[in-house]
Amino acid sequence: IKNVLVFMGATDSRDLSIKIYNAIKEKNITHLKFKFIKGYNNVNLENIKKKNKMKNIKFLNFSNRFLDYLDKTDMFISSGGSSVWDSVFLQKKTLIFNHSSKQIENSYNLEKKGLIKVFKKSLTSKNISNFLMLESQSNNRNNFKFKNFFNAKGISGVVKKILNSK
Repeated sequence: IKNVLVFMGATDSRDLSIKIYNAIKEKNITHLKFKFIKGYNNVNLENIKKKNKMKNIKFLNFSNRFLDYLDKTDMFISSGGSSVWDSVFLQKKTLIFNHSSKQIENSYNLEKKGLIKVFKKSLTSKNISNFLMLESQSNNRNNFKFKNFFNAKGISGVVKKILNSK
């Protein structure tokens, strides 16, 4: 794993982007290339962008190129919103930092099937950097045993496969 894409949704109400950035900076993680995508209402990440001195971190505004960036990354870090489905579809290693209780059930079911990894510890820089380092160095790719995971049956077919598979 070399390229990591980070996107915490339009608002990033829990400032997870900043916490992840600070963990990378404090641990001086330089062997990975990070791209942070700033959501439309994520004003706090804009301030970090102006102060950033790390050469392996770039900041991008959310755009219609999102799927291109996701397709070219090795690992995706997300808040657990709808972009998780894109990442699973593209078979990317996906790490989730849930923003809201609405995302927890989806994340739980996807993790149970081996499709994503969910961060479950307290949001300290040490815990975040340890999680990133462990997952970036792990050869354990997400489990993509569902060859026809997405098909013409749409989301109801996906949900059925997740909930009914063994």
